[in-house]
Amino acid sequence: MQSRLALGTTDIFTHFNKLGEINKLPAFEDLEKMALQLFRGYTSSRAQHRAMHDPNGESEWSKVVPPGTKWTGPIAEDSSADIGITSKKPRAPKATKAPAPPQESSATVGAEPPKAPRKKRATPVPEKEEPEEDFAGDRVLARSIAFMREAMWAREIAYAVADGDAGRMYEILKVSTLVVRLHNV
Repeated sequence: MQSRLALGTTDIFTHFNKLGEINKLPAFEDLEKMALQLFRGYTSSRAQHRAMHDPNGESEWSKVVPPGTKWTGPIAEDSSADIGITSKKPRAPKATKAPAPPQESSATVGAEPPKAPRKKRATPVPEKEEPEEDFAGDRVLARSIAFMREAMWAREIAYAVADGDAGRMYEILKVSTLVVRLHNV
């Protein structure tokens, strides 16, 4: 899909073969610039953030990534219409028995009676003052971006392990750990 966006084709091998036949292959610097643009648009943490929080296309990122259409959901079919079958009523929770009071023995005579367990106070649920706005970002794109980014890290770690480069592997683990911490905050 990235090749269609950047090159206007879905088969990059045929595309570059045709360019080679007419002697119009792009310079390496142009390909490098295109790769950087695709990386920033589809595999960076910033791209993931913008997919979630920039629905109006007010950033440079939106010039790289074309806007999608709003999802409207599946069309309801006649087979899923209400036909009068009611659902089961939820069961009431079973009452629990109170624990039996401890029996006094000769060893506990004169000792303090056991304290009753404290009851937890119910914390009041704060009322929402402002209505929540509808989410307008693109969660699917954001998750796809996160997957592509993490797949690139996994591939780089695999290459680092195969090369025996512990320093490169350590650097990737530092970055991936930092990103996971930031997303879990």
